[in-house]
Amino acid sequence: MITSKINPAIDSLISDEVAMRDARSILNQERDPNLPWSVYFEDGKIIIPRDAHIEVVGKRYNHWRYDFTYGTNFYHVMLSIGKVIEPEPAALHSEYCFLTLMYDENGKRIDEEYWDKFLD
Repeated sequence: MITSKINPAIDSLISDEVAMRDARSILNQERDPNLPWSVYFEDGKIIIPRDAHIEVVGKRYNHWRYDFTYGTNFYHVMLSIGKVIEPEPAALHSEYCFLTLMYDENGKRIDEEYWDKFLD
């Protein structure tokens, strides 16, 4: 199957450990070490403790024929900040939120987005 080639290629460029380290550094950047991290959504503010559980829930490679915001080739790594709560059909929920990290084709982190739920 083609996935037997694609999955190891994506993992070799951006390992789970690298993505989780990058997420942890974002959550701990430029703040008082005694204060939690806050993320704001339409429904209000979510407080994330410094030691929140982080896990990778998925990875995606994007190859576009046209140059969009992140170029023609980039990667998404989707992480749960906090434990994944029992999923329902076509949606995942996290204890706190989801974080998507974007990387360029060379593996350099270029952006991040926060989500209150993860929809398929």
